[in-house]
Amino acid sequence: MILVNKIIHYETDPGSFGDWRVRSGYVADDEDSNTHLRDMDEIARSDEQRHPIQNQQKVYADAYTQVSTPGENRFPDANKSINDNIFKGQLSLTYLGHGGPLGWAQERILTVPDIQSWTNINSLSILVTATCSFGAYDDPAVVTPAEFAILNPKGGAIAMLTTTRAVYTNSNKLLTDAAHELMFKKTEGGVAPAIGYVLGAGKNKYQGESFRVNSRKFTLLGDPSMPVALPRYNIVVTSVNGKDASVSQDTLQALEKVTIQGYIADLSGKELNTFNGTIYPTVFDKKSTLTTLGNDAGSPKFTFTAYKNILFKGAATVSSGKWTFSFWVPKNINYNYGSGRLSLYADNGTNMDAGGVFNNFVVGGSAGGGITDDQGPNLDIYMNDESFVSGGMTGSNPVLLLNLTDDFGINVTGSAIGQDITAILDGDNQNTFILNDFYEAKKDNYTSGTVRFPLKGLAKGSHHIVAKCWDIAGNSTEKRIDFTVAEDGETKLTRVYNYPNPFTRSTSFMFEHDLTNTEIDIVVDIYSISGKLIKSITDKRFVTGFRVNDLTWDGKDDLGSGLAKGVYLYKVRIHARDLNLSRESGFEKLVKL
Repeated sequence: MILVNKIIHYETDPGSFGDWRVRSGYVADDEDSNTHLRDMDEIARSDEQRHPIQNQQKVYADAYTQVSTPGENRFPDANKSINDNIFKGQLSLTYLGHGGPLGWAQERILTVPDIQSWTNINSLSILVTATCSFGAYDDPAVVTPAEFAILNPKGGAIAMLTTTRAVYTNSNKLLTDAAHELMFKKTEGGVAPAIGYVLGAGKNKYQGESFRVNSRKFTLLGDPSMPVALPRYNIVVTSVNGKDASVSQDTLQALEKVTIQGYIADLSGKELNTFNGTIYPTVFDKKSTLTTLGNDAGSPKFTFTAYKNILFKGAATVSSGKWTFSFWVPKNINYNYGSGRLSLYADNGTNMDAGGVFNNFVVGGSAGGGITDDQGPNLDIYMNDESFVSGGMTGSNPVLLLNLTDDFGINVTGSAIGQDITAILDGDNQNTFILNDFYEAKKDNYTSGTVRFPLKGLAKGSHHIVAKCWDIAGNSTEKRIDFTVAEDGETKLTRVYNYPNPFTRSTSFMFEHDLTNTEIDIVVDIYSISGKLIKSITDKRFVTGFRVNDLTWDGKDDLGSGLAKGVYLYKVRIHARDLNLSRESGFEKLVKL
């Protein structure tokens, strides 16, 4: 039932819409004279031509620093990038390289605990894993990583094109490329391909005996009739800064305000004026040229390209099929001239979505007038949600939440050294996180936006984070937040109080707990000083953070009569049905005046 429920959610739940549907991941192992890396990049470059709508996220192991540990060499930053990309959402994630029942690569760039920690239920990925025995589901003695991924009830994979036995490099590349050729390609009538067709046709593309033998070791874990979640309709750009986008190629310059307009198109290319919803644009600077590090003798340096630096990421209203959005180009772009990229995704929140890409514009140079701005952005920092108060409690895997505001916008380009959105954990520069890719401007408002960034495996006890951000003119702001990671299984509610206290007409109860991302029943029992129960306040809510602070009481008992002046006692109890866990506080005092 777990997989059935996930498929229903993937295909029908409005919450599963999102621009993750135009992002695809490409992961490659190191060494072996760059065989896996070279094969993966060739597939990615082919996809760039045949499926330009997809934004590619490349995690090539040798592009990251290799760290020596007691458990052999590791690529911790590559592991983090894979998990971060899953958190943000990917339509597909493909891996070429060594692997097995413990995960990907000898350096463990993806492990079973990673897969079990994924909570991407609204952005379930199709995993293509051309590595040995990653999905040997017919071995009753072993639960494989593929099985953990497909049966993770909170996320993981929606389908796996994976292997049951040892497989071989050359044929792996051919089959993976054949599957990619079909996975992002709509069939007649603009219909997304079924995942069973993708694997079946891919396995039958080549007739060589070695390919046929190898392909028999690939299997589908999932529903073969399930279509890939490609955007149904198309998005067309009509103008950039008032110039006809189909004719003129405009140049976006540093410290210039840009306005882009367009419409949602049906399958015939006509304007879809029944479409009302939200469009999510991402504007990229020019391609970056990157080189791997050559960490090992079997990993010669390798050069590849990627759209890495984002100029703007936000959201705007679509009304009767038409949309427009504006933003300021940051000061710290790459001033060389070259083609940029605009990725577009839109949905109506119920049953329609669309995707598009536009690259008929140049990025480079600087606008003449510039702007006058010497004030840093406004920065508010929380853990999990906005109810959090500095010094409060979290679990070991909290989400860092930043709310940012600036008159001209926030810098997320990554082009200027030291001018990224950053967070430093516990003052340790080795725990510095770059948050540019996690920033998104608010709908129809380029001046404000949010960052949601997952933290993993924090030790219990006290911690602090210092966050810093920059505006597009090069001004910065820095703030600190303190928090405590609760011990697993802590059964007592903490920081329980009511405000105001004493009170006359009404008061609100607040408390912190260790249950999150679940629905809880709340009961506040109020007693007389002699121990008689005089009022039970009940509530039910879905909590994303560890703090409840708005449970209000009008000061009346269960019969609707106002309480007499005096001192009373209360206790708070909560219960999470899905988790079958309960928590309660000790007795606290309140005073009625």
